[in-house]
Amino acid sequence: MPLPPPPDTDTDTETDDTDTDTGDGDAAGAAPTIENIRTRDQLIVDQENLLNAYRCFFDIDTQVVPGGCTNGQPAQPPTQPLQFDSTPTPQDIRTRDQLIADQENLLNAYRCMFSIDTQQVPYGCTNGQPNPPPAAAAQITLTPHR
Repeated sequence: MPLPPPPDTDTDTETDDTDTDTGDGDAAGAAPTIENIRTRDQLIVDQENLLNAYRCFFDIDTQVVPGGCTNGQPAQPPTQPLQFDSTPTPQDIRTRDQLIADQENLLNAYRCMFSIDTQQVPYGCTNGQPNPPPAAAAQITLTPHR
């Protein structure tokens, strides 16, 4: 029985890809929008649904799957994001971005542990564990010549 495809984890809501987004709104520094929230909320739900599919399929951490598992699948249908009706704040974005990162870390742990969808793991897997990011480039200290 196949697992669902991994969600698109790109939370960038910009139309250009200049990577200048601070995560608090758009790249120009504007306040976060309802669309910023909706995009992140959809990704959170998609990732949670995939986590639950992995949990049921591999019979791990099934106690956190709402409704439990039946025949290797979540017993309840996939969830949908809740409606967000407030004025979005930078904190709303930061909170969601942290949850997205936490979910991605857990998804990558499951992917490496069970050797599934490992092409989604940014730095690959070694011995069933996600590889850490490459070490930062060595710091070069310049001292004045005397």
